Amino acid sequence: MELGYQGNVDWQDMSDYLVHFVGGREATPDRRFDVLRNVLQDRELKPGIGGFGFAKGWASPQHTQRSICMSEVPLTYLARLVSRHGSFGVGLAKTDVRAAGGQRVWYVDDSTEPMNVLDGLLAEVTDARRWADPLWKLTRFIDRVTPDGDGRARYEFEWEREWRVPGGMHLSEVKFLFVPSTWHELARSSLGVYRLIDPMWGSAQIATALAS
Repeated sequence: MELGYQGNVDWQDMSDYLVHFVGGREATPDRRFDVLRNVLQDRELKPGIGGFGFAKGWASPQHTQRSICMSEVPLTYLARLVSRHGSFGVGLAKTDVRAAGGQRVWYVDDSTEPMNVLDGLLAEVTDARRWADPLWKLTRFIDRVTPDGDGRARYEFEWEREWRVPGGMHLSEVKFLFVPSTWHELARSSLGVYRLIDPMWGSAQIATALAS
């Protein structure tokens, strides 16, 4: 399986790949592995019930905010990402994600001029019940960044370098799998032929695996 590895890519920083971790925050490793197997069998990533973006929770057409979340996190932040999302996931080419309608998330600080403008637009279309307004196609790609204080819950996840794909995504090609090394033997026997990477490996070991 050819990944199109380029030797001059800085693997500590960005790459040509996006990662989607599976299983949900509270899932056990066994459950995460089962979800990963189902994803590969169905060749599809399906969004959860809840929406994403700064319009989440508003009186809005929430089904339009449902998305698949991915990350282009630097390898030096993988451990931090694993602590939030687990160790099982799929690696996809950015070109495939873009073709499916995926885009980077725009992180906007709360109580700033850009956020105030966005809030005003959101209030306008909501008050007018303009559920077909094009704004709803943007809100799912925008996250409000809020630090601690003033009674607001902290929401600062810019470090995840998140991408979102509205709705579901068919997997035309999976570039690699994130699977803990203790699960590699089972993965090889039950998931098929994929590059297997333990997200807790060092960056040099991950780069070697991607280049093989």
